Amino acid sequence: MVIDGFFLNKEELFQGMLVVMNWEAMDIKQYHLEYGKWKNLEPSAIEPISEILEQKFSKELVTLRGFGKLTRHWTEFTFYKSVVYFEFNPKDD
Repeated sequence: MVIDGFFLNKEELFQGMLVVMNWEAMDIKQYHLEYGKWKNLEPSAIEPISEILEQKFSKELVTLRGFGKLTRHWTEFTFYKSVVYFEFNPKDD
Protein backbone atom coordinates (compact mmCIF):
# COMPACT_ATOMS: atom_id res chain seq x y z
CA MET A 1 0.00 0.00 0.00
CA VAL A 2 1.38 3.41 -0.95
CA ILE A 3 -0.01 6.78 0.14
CA ASP A 4 0.97 9.94 -1.75
CA GLY A 5 1.61 13.28 -0.03
CA PHE A 6 1.39 14.58 3.53
CA PHE A 7 -0.75 17.50 4.65
CA LEU A 8 -1.28 19.46 7.88
CA ASN A 9 -4.30 21.74 8.16
CA LYS A 10 -4.90 21.31 4.42
CA GLU A 11 -1.39 22.58 3.59
CA GLU A 12 0.91 20.16 1.82
CA LEU A 13 4.06 19.63 3.89
CA PHE A 14 5.89 17.46 1.42
CA GLN A 15 5.35 15.06 -1.40
CA GLY A 16 6.14 11.50 -0.62
CA MET A 17 4.93 8.04 0.18
CA LEU A 18 4.10 5.93 3.19
CA VAL A 19 4.96 2.38 2.21
CA VAL A 20 3.49 -0.61 4.09
CA MET A 21 4.81 -3.96 2.91
CA ASN A 22 5.63 -7.56 3.88
CA TRP A 23 2.74 -7.87 6.32
CA GLU A 24 1.93 -11.25 7.84
CA ALA A 25 -1.81 -10.53 7.82
CA MET A 26 -4.15 -7.71 6.87
CA ASP A 27 -7.71 -6.87 7.94
CA ILE A 28 -9.92 -4.44 6.04
CA LYS A 29 -13.30 -3.41 7.33
CA GLN A 30 -15.91 -0.74 6.67
CA TYR A 31 -18.57 0.68 8.96
CA HIS A 32 -22.01 0.68 7.39
CA LEU A 33 -24.10 3.38 9.08
CA GLU A 34 -27.38 2.09 7.66
CA TYR A 35 -26.85 -1.26 9.44
CA GLY A 36 -24.87 0.08 12.39
CA LYS A 37 -22.26 -2.65 11.82
CA TRP A 38 -18.70 -3.23 10.72
CA LYS A 39 -18.25 -5.44 7.65
CA ASN A 40 -15.02 -7.28 6.82
CA LEU A 41 -13.95 -6.72 3.22
CA GLU A 42 -12.41 -9.31 0.95
CA PRO A 43 -9.17 -8.27 -0.80
CA SER A 44 -11.07 -8.12 -4.11
CA ALA A 45 -13.39 -5.45 -2.62
CA ILE A 46 -10.63 -3.14 -1.36
CA GLU A 47 -11.58 0.49 -1.63
CA PRO A 48 -8.88 3.18 -1.33
CA ILE A 49 -9.13 5.68 1.50
CA SER A 50 -9.63 9.22 0.19
CA GLU A 51 -7.42 10.58 2.98
CA ILE A 52 -6.01 9.08 6.16
CA LEU A 53 -7.72 10.74 9.10
CA GLU A 54 -6.50 8.45 11.87
CA GLN A 55 -3.44 6.26 12.14
CA LYS A 56 -1.80 4.09 14.75
CA PHE A 57 1.71 2.68 14.55
CA SER A 58 3.09 0.11 16.97
CA LYS A 59 5.63 -2.67 16.89
CA GLU A 60 2.99 -5.27 16.04
CA LEU A 61 0.51 -3.42 13.84
CA VAL A 62 -0.26 -0.43 11.65
CA THR A 63 -3.83 0.86 11.43
CA LEU A 64 -4.95 3.45 8.86
CA ARG A 65 -8.48 4.90 8.94
CA GLY A 66 -10.45 7.24 6.74
CA PHE A 67 -13.42 7.51 4.44
CA GLY A 68 -13.59 5.27 1.38
CA LYS A 69 -13.09 7.10 -1.90
CA LEU A 70 -16.20 5.67 -3.55
CA THR A 71 -18.67 4.72 -0.81
CA ARG A 72 -17.59 7.35 1.75
CA HIS A 73 -17.93 4.62 4.41
CA TRP A 74 -15.49 4.76 7.34
CA THR A 75 -12.77 2.27 6.35
CA GLU A 76 -10.01 0.71 8.43
CA PHE A 77 -6.91 -1.11 7.20
CA THR A 78 -4.88 -3.03 9.79
CA PHE A 79 -1.53 -4.58 8.87
CA TYR A 80 0.07 -7.10 11.24
CA LYS A 81 3.86 -7.36 11.62
CA SER A 82 4.58 -5.21 8.59
CA VAL A 83 7.51 -3.17 7.37
CA VAL A 84 6.68 0.55 7.21
CA TYR A 85 8.83 3.36 5.90
CA PHE A 86 8.51 6.85 4.47
CA GLU A 87 10.01 8.19 1.27
CA PHE A 88 9.64 11.92 0.78
CA ASN A 89 10.94 15.03 -0.89
CA PRO A 90 10.56 18.50 0.64
CA LYS A 91 7.85 20.58 -0.99
CA ASP A 92 9.15 22.82 -3.79
CA ASP A 93 8.22 26.48 -3.16
